[in-house]
Amino acid sequence: MTLTLRQFLVASMLLVPCSFWATNYLDSLRKVALGKIEVPKSNRVQAMLELSKFTWASNPDSSLSLTTQALDLAEDLGDPVIIGDVWFDLGMIGYINGSFKSGLSDFEESVKVYEKAGEVFKLANSYYQGGLCLKELGEYNQAVSWFEKAKNTLPDMQFYQLSFSVANELGECYFSNGDTLHAKENYNEAIKIAKYHEDTSAIIKAHISLGVFFNDVSQINEAVVEFNKAIKLVAPSNKMLLAQLYNHLGESYILKNDLNQANKSFSLALTLANESKSVVAKAKTHFNLSKLYEIQQKYALALIEYKLYTSLHDTIKNLKTKDISSLQAKFDNANKDQEMKLKDLEMARSEAESKQKLANEAFKQNVMIGGFVVVGLFGFLLLLAFRRQKIANKKLDQLGMVAKEIENTVIITDGEGNVEWINESYKRKYGLGLEEFKEKYGENIFDNPPTEEFKSKVELAKRDKKTVQFYLSNTDKDNRQRNIKSTLTPRLNENGDISNFILIDTEVTELVIAEQQITKQRDKLSGLYDQLSESIDYAKRIQEAVLPHHSKISRYVEEYYLQYLPKDGVSGDFYFIEETDAHIYLAGADCTGHGVPGALMSVICYNLLENAVHRYTETDEILAELNNQLIKKLRQSTDDSEHIKDGLDIALVRISKDNQNLSLQFSGAHSAIYLVTEGVLQEMKPTRIHLGQNQISAEAIKKSTLEINKETEVVFFSDGFPDQKGGTKGKKFYYPPFRELISTVNQLPQDEKLKHLNKVFSKWKIGKDQTDDVLVWGLKIKS
Repeated sequence: MTLTLRQFLVASMLLVPCSFWATNYLDSLRKVALGKIEVPKSNRVQAMLELSKFTWASNPDSSLSLTTQALDLAEDLGDPVIIGDVWFDLGMIGYINGSFKSGLSDFEESVKVYEKAGEVFKLANSYYQGGLCLKELGEYNQAVSWFEKAKNTLPDMQFYQLSFSVANELGECYFSNGDTLHAKENYNEAIKIAKYHEDTSAIIKAHISLGVFFNDVSQINEAVVEFNKAIKLVAPSNKMLLAQLYNHLGESYILKNDLNQANKSFSLALTLANESKSVVAKAKTHFNLSKLYEIQQKYALALIEYKLYTSLHDTIKNLKTKDISSLQAKFDNANKDQEMKLKDLEMARSEAESKQKLANEAFKQNVMIGGFVVVGLFGFLLLLAFRRQKIANKKLDQLGMVAKEIENTVIITDGEGNVEWINESYKRKYGLGLEEFKEKYGENIFDNPPTEEFKSKVELAKRDKKTVQFYLSNTDKDNRQRNIKSTLTPRLNENGDISNFILIDTEVTELVIAEQQITKQRDKLSGLYDQLSESIDYAKRIQEAVLPHHSKISRYVEEYYLQYLPKDGVSGDFYFIEETDAHIYLAGADCTGHGVPGALMSVICYNLLENAVHRYTETDEILAELNNQLIKKLRQSTDDSEHIKDGLDIALVRISKDNQNLSLQFSGAHSAIYLVTEGVLQEMKPTRIHLGQNQISAEAIKKSTLEINKETEVVFFSDGFPDQKGGTKGKKFYYPPFRELISTVNQLPQDEKLKHLNKVFSKWKIGKDQTDDVLVWGLKIKS
């Protein structure tokens, strides 16, 4: 008799006890796949694919060989859907085993076949898995393209699990490309999908993704909101996930500089991590506490927490937990196809005719059986892995209880506090064995607490049945003072009662001394910093006295805005206005350097320029004289070996007083000006020289003369704004966007111009230091 694959599998299920069904199912699959039982060729291909899944990760070569044979059979059949399934499984083998280029190539083949066959869900899933391969390869632009194709292929409100995963991945890839707008849209779309289908796990994941995104773009308040939303949805029993969320929350509070809330979040995370016995969660929390203490300048505590982190991190590496997590993540992706087929295809089937329903139902049965076996087998593999980890942890625990050579001192008591065991380290440091300890301090360590803090921590440990930490000072057998960090851990029996207490002391004497020394150095540096700050403040007052005040500027200028942002308190940039009998001179200049050296240069150059405009009339002559006087004052030599690289770039404008029309003359040394009228910008280009480097004649400097109207805005600027690094990729702002910005500012109301300019600059450099001094001075001349 010839059996279909489904009939054979169902018969096998009925013939064996339930506890052995997985083993029998495997044997049955193997017999069908190897042709030992006669079934239709299409069923044999399906059996080969199902059997292959069992060795995707454990024996990829065997899995690849079996799936390749299935491809030959599928091509003989000529069924495009089955051929597509084989290509898809080949892609999954490549993805799971890190051969992402190979996997991508196979998914490209499955896309071609599914597209011709009109298999909407499978086509979208192929695009999705191909996108994952591209993401692993770091090809985020192409990954976005594949995920977008998956999104566009999926019908509205169908296959919601795949739609959710696609939206989430699009958010990550858009962000990796620096496109925060589309990233946020897709993260929000993922939440919308999850909420519509009331999938709590997906909602939690979406809130976490959006929270991490908000942290990355410095929208910290929004991140805190998202993490709190996720926390409210997590079951109290899922302590490992809650520990992860409180770690995220603490990281957000650090970014907000709310260190008290950060400390509360990390403390709660550590409690949850200990209760969940998650080594990974504990390691992450100790790392975060280390960073927090470092920010608070508690360097000894920071070092202790970092040592705890590195110790746990080494344990994780030794137990290969990372490998297990990676394996689980890849199997999760592999099983997405099965899970989504079971849930998503139900909606698609409801619209099909009854005959097709029956056929799909049969397929569903096969996929369900195979999917459960894959998930069951994976669960079994994980169980073995975590069992090995548990055994290793138990061994480490036993070693920790009886170790005799470790530096930490260890005391173990019964549930009442009666001392049962003291390790050798205690005897080496304090000269007391178990009996000597009992004789000196009594049999119960809780009866005579050394400090009130010790007493209160013991009560807390008894009440909450949780680990507590505190600090003690003790004297060793050589009468040396020792500073101790103590950890008191209650151990619970199977009934939840305290069976033992373990007191582990870690000496932090050297760390405390180091922290005291660091504090002294910090205080010394703080004094020097205060002196330096006072000097800079004084230099700032001097510079402000030299620069033209508002009252002087407004005598000659109809209206103006001034963005003047020193990088380090005082600036190497300066703005200038001076009147002679026949003219008004205006300038914007950028001296070498910034901070106090730049400010000193700016004062020197300002005075030299002020003298030059009263001795010469033409702008080119003034700049030539300014250059020669600058070289003279700074005693600069033409010998390159003695050349002092001080100088300035400057844009100088002369306005004639006696003209009916506004006549403007311009000369520039490496500094241009912009003339903007009703949003239309004209650039007046300078001579490509730097003043203060070589002797320059007036003939070497260009000058331009033109008439302007009273609506024309003259804009002086240094290179500080265009050269500022920022944005998502940390690149310069550059001149083309800067010119566009100046044109936009020109069309705004006067009281909005500077606000808009400052807003754009702040938003651009968010998270980055200011690169240079900034000067942008836009003004309209009185007619």
